[in-house]
Amino acid sequence: MSNNNAIASADKKQTFEAHRVNGDIELALTSAGKQLNLRFSSLMRVSFTRPWDYKALDLKTATHAISGNKLIVQGSSDRIEATAEFEFRENRLCCQCSWKALENLQDVGVALVIEIPLDLSTERVTLPMCLYNGNPSLGKETVGPRFPKSPGASFVEEESRFPIPCANLEWKEDGASRYVSLFSMPDRDDPEWTLGFHRAGVGSLCIMAASGSVSFNGVKDENYGSKNTRFKIESGYRQLKKESSLTKSFVIRFDTPEQEGWGFRDIVSSGYAIYAPKVTPAMTLDEVVALKTEAVDERWNESDTAPGFLCVAPDNIYLRPPYYLWGWTGQSFKVSLCSAREGFETGKPELVDRARRCVEFFLKGSMTGVKGLHRNKYKL
Repeated sequence: MSNNNAIASADKKQTFEAHRVNGDIELALTSAGKQLNLRFSSLMRVSFTRPWDYKALDLKTATHAISGNKLIVQGSSDRIEATAEFEFRENRLCCQCSWKALENLQDVGVALVIEIPLDLSTERVTLPMCLYNGNPSLGKETVGPRFPKSPGASFVEEESRFPIPCANLEWKEDGASRYVSLFSMPDRDDPEWTLGFHRAGVGSLCIMAASGSVSFNGVKDENYGSKNTRFKIESGYRQLKKESSLTKSFVIRFDTPEQEGWGFRDIVSSGYAIYAPKVTPAMTLDEVVALKTEAVDERWNESDTAPGFLCVAPDNIYLRPPYYLWGWTGQSFKVSLCSAREGFETGKPELVDRARRCVEFFLKGSMTGVKGLHRNKYKL
């Protein structure tokens, strides 16, 4: 795009532009005909207190310029100089951020914050394998991830906890669904960064990536682990000497989901392309199948009255009685399917017979007038 204020993706379907307005830099990411509006001072936030409280930069200077394919924005407050370099790569907006201390700073935190005004009744928030729509199925007395609806509430966890370090928000605006995905690019030299959400005020929601700040179920400087135990954590603060910097790279995705409720799918589809995971197999496929076949064989429990594939074997470290697990995951059924398939493919009818007997026990093992086992576990 031949514009001193904007850059465009290679497919020309996205643009990112900047304009100086009232001493700040207004930013706009346009995709699929929709626009995500940001302010540089709000995007590059800083906290100087315990517990953390990220505020927009009080900018004294603010500039932007185009350099090649990059849009570079820089601004300074009394204590921090912030720089963000934006560039489209593979039709995704990439952002290299830097916060430089202009004086010695204690208990400081920095964060990339995307604040979105929205109708909170339409929000859908996702942190991979952690938080999905507030986890409504979580028992009221169970200690687990929740994102309270109250103003000021937050949920922020270490990015290392997530299989894909991404925070995704979907909402509705003008009757149409939209989503933003904030991907954090892990840095082995600085693994303390965190991801999550914060309700900065009424009628808006922040997606944030911070330099270490955490919050569990609305309580700042608190986390959970050790079999769902809450605990205080105060290590998420930095000490910066004058002229030293904190840097971090991100990818920002803004688009319209294929249908309402599908915004979170971008985590996997874009995540796989962004991180391009590569592994070197430790074993061949045949070796893996052989070991798994042995595992299936070890789980088989031969019995005239209650045959099946064990979830927990006898003499286990949990000191629990051996049992079968059915439930919604259907573990015993899954292992039965594996046994049957291996039996058909290798010409071993005994493996097919095991699968048949396991299923028949589930269907006929009830001691009541209603067919089928009635609970997710069957203890032997």
